[in-house]
Amino acid sequence: MSYTELDLTLHTAGVDIVADLRLCNPGGVIATLASNIPTSFDPQAFITLRLDPEAYGKELTAQLFAAPLLREAWARAEGYAQGSSAGVRLRLSIMPGAKALHELRWETLCHPRTHFPIARSERVLFSRFLDTPELPPITPPVLAQQNALVVIASPSDLEQFSLVPIDVAGELARTTSALQNLPATCLTSRPSGTGVTLNALMDGPRARAHGTRCLCARGRTSTPVAGTRIARSPLAPAAPSLL
Repeated sequence: MSYTELDLTLHTAGVDIVADLRLCNPGGVIATLASNIPTSFDPQAFITLRLDPEAYGKELTAQLFAAPLLREAWARAEGYAQGSSAGVRLRLSIMPGAKALHELRWETLCHPRTHFPIARSERVLFSRFLDTPELPPITPPVLAQQNALVVIASPSDLEQFSLVPIDVAGELARTTSALQNLPATCLTSRPSGTGVTLNALMDGPRARAHGTRCLCARGRTSTPVAGTRIARSPLAPAAPSLL
């Protein structure tokens, strides 16, 4: 599937936070759909919604797309993608002057018209761009030197986290098929696999996490593990991630 690239940038203009929306079609043509559109974010509105992702996402969407011009720009971008039978690669960039917005849960953002979570759409690839003062050169390794770490955990106590069991066999089959001939180390939950434990993650291909948390299946139940514990381990890579 080809993708229409859509860059959503939040930055400051004086004391205000404004939004830009830029489209780049598969042919490389760039068009600015919206520029310096005022936004109004109220962090206090999200405090009581932290345990309700659906309500949180709707509130975040309402605040971001409060301006009709930004909603219209989104509709034009979506119409172009649909007319071209293309998906949408949405990239969110938050500039240094708007650092407070990093605390918001952008993964809950919804479509401004249908209110369906964007991150769950099969036609939208949603990612965030982070600014960094360091720009070291990154040389991608040749394919023969690359390997993948596939982790699929489905502990028996997922109900306590309001999660449903994962089809481990099905997910593993789809993942290995997508990886094609790329070598992979697969860690899956018992009884079919060896188990997803912290030690197994440490012993697998080098991985890096940034302040996130993951659920490791210890035996058949889960144990929350801070991602920083993995990142600070002796096995954490010195080279930056290619993701």
